[in-house]
Amino acid sequence: MPIGSATTQGPGAAAFGRTLSIRPLNQAPGRGGQAPDARLLNAAIDAQKTRVITDIIDTSIQRSREAREQRQEREQDDAVIADRDARRAELEAEAARADRRREENRRAAIESDARREQTLAGLGEVVDIYA
Repeated sequence: MPIGSATTQGPGAAAFGRTLSIRPLNQAPGRGGQAPDARLLNAAIDAQKTRVITDIIDTSIQRSREAREQRQEREQDDAVIADRDARRAELEAEAARADRRREENRRAAIESDARREQTLAGLGEVVDIYA
């Protein structure tokens, strides 16, 4: 029987009417140890395992890069938002200071007008006295 060939004989043949059993390539009858075909097959299997592992590692690395890039983008976005919020707070504080200055100037103008009225009233009395 050739290496790795299937037979329809085996321990479960009676239960299913027949069964398929495949012999491991390195235990082929008439060969001492691994057959050349088995070594080639095992080498191909090892190469496939290596490719799968490499693909898994590459995928993991790519996902890590993408996660890092997304994290950096979020951090940049957060920094932009924080800068904008800080600038807004500065502008609001500046507007509040301007409002206070306007209110102080308005009060000062009212007080100045009142003093001027008192001064003019006092001058009017003086003029009346000399008139």
